[in-house]
Amino acid sequence: MQPGQFNPKGEDWIARKFAELEKQIRELKAANPYAPMGMTPMEGGVSFDGNMRVAGTLDLPAGIINNDALANPVTATVVNTGVIGFGLAINALQQKLSTTVAVPEGFTKALVIAYADMTAANSTAVDDYAFISVKIAGVAPTYAGGTNAPPSRFAYCGSSFTRVLTGLSGSFDITVEAGSDRAPWAADPTDNVINLNAMVTFLR
Repeated sequence: MQPGQFNPKGEDWIARKFAELEKQIRELKAANPYAPMGMTPMEGGVSFDGNMRVAGTLDLPAGIINNDALANPVTATVVNTGVIGFGLAINALQQKLSTTVAVPEGFTKALVIAYADMTAANSTAVDDYAFISVKIAGVAPTYAGGTNAPPSRFAYCGSSFTRVLTGLSGSFDITVEAGSDRAPWAADPTDNVINLNAMVTFLR
């Protein structure tokens, strides 16, 4: 272009070109080239929206994981309760004790180990049997625990059971049932006792 000749691009084309370049630089800076991979750079690190696969060894400094599911994948509770003063019905296991176990938020599985023992006085005039069964979430072991006792003597027996529960939410019950074989046993306010002990390990 000769001196004094009209510039077809306009007198301010250089300024406009710089402005356009600045706009492109801003757009490139704001763009996220890792978006298709579910990654978003952010101040102090990277946010992952999808799955992340680590092919090698992941070595993390101690104490940096604050996600509760990772920091606390397991929790536990124990049950210690009992009942006294009951009677036993003939040929029928009747519920004598029930306790409700609350499921912690975020947990859906549980390993439950339960044991119940009973002391009961045979109030009948015959040699008789007493039976006990502990149930976890409505399910009992294959056989009830039992023992015989002569008249006016004590029967001592127990029942244990273990279950893995899945799909949990809210709560579940652990119950104890008991009964006699040949005759009803009268309620005894001091000698007829059932103790229930259980350990529950909750898993994610």
